[in-house]
Amino acid sequence: MVTMTTAQKKFPSIAQRKTTLKELSLWRLICHSTKHKRKLAKEH
Repeated sequence: MVTMTTAQKKFPSIAQRKTTLKELSLWRLICHSTKHKRKLAKEH
């Protein structure tokens, strides 16, 4: 069981990798936008 999970973590499918990359980019965009909004709020 443990060996299977580690293998899956080490070698995820291409589809999974694509989705994770998309999620990461989305999270980065969200984080960036929230930070920008906070900066604007502090200025005003």
